[in-house]
Amino acid sequence: MALDSVVGSRPARRRTGSQRILVAEDDVQTREQVVDAFVEDDHEVFGLESGDDLAECLTLVARHFLRAPDLVAVGIPMMRHSDVSALEGLREVGWTTPVVFMTWFAPLHVRRRIVRAGSAVVIAKPFDVAELRSAAAHVCAT
Repeated sequence: MALDSVVGSRPARRRTGSQRILVAEDDVQTREQVVDAFVEDDHEVFGLESGDDLAECLTLVARHFLRAPDLVAVGIPMMRHSDVSALEGLREVGWTTPVVFMTWFAPLHVRRRIVRAGSAVVIAKPFDVAELRSAAAHVCAT
């Protein structure tokens, strides 16, 4: 089973696929901007429309022993404790995939929890492609 079959109607956009990246963002324009940037960098990219789609995809990846993503980029309208709790829960069960959170607002105490959870970074919307690439490179290097 390939990840293409897991995401179904949301096919991958790719070139050579050096890294596998999942992008979950409900805003179509932002999602396309992020997907396009990573595709331009020769990554295999799956665009997902919601956090629910992301959760379903990650569950199926784990259940069917598919190749895990190398990076997850998640758009969140406003960081909440529950968003960070989900990341902390993934870390507790050994899921180490780096995460870039894209948000309009994240209080300092929430950002600190994200840093403590490890392999995650927050970038503020609106962002430019250079900032996204820098954040992704940084979180993947840690």
